[in-house]
Amino acid sequence: MRRLKKTSYVDKIELREIINKLADVIRSGEEDVLEKYNDRVLEYAELTRSQAPASETDPIAWDLFCELAGGDPGKIAYAGGKRGLNYFEMVKFNRGYWR
Repeated sequence: MRRLKKTSYVDKIELREIINKLADVIRSGEEDVLEKYNDRVLEYAELTRSQAPASETDPIAWDLFCELAGGDPGKIAYAGGKRGLNYFEMVKFNRGYWR
């Protein structure tokens, strides 16, 4: 007899709203929700296979990334300036794999 796994439904829009609310809380100075925020970001990245825009997947890291780079690096040097980086590209860019 084979057991069935109950699949859980995750709404991308709802998850994105949770990420944005947690990001606002973190920006206001409360860092005790950082672990919950990271879990939600990883869940959203897994759900979208890291192909969603980096600005909506991880807004905190995206803001810091743009601040350090002087703007959206994707608009500056990648894809002819036609689109921003997705989450996968941002992670690779930050780790130095992107050249």
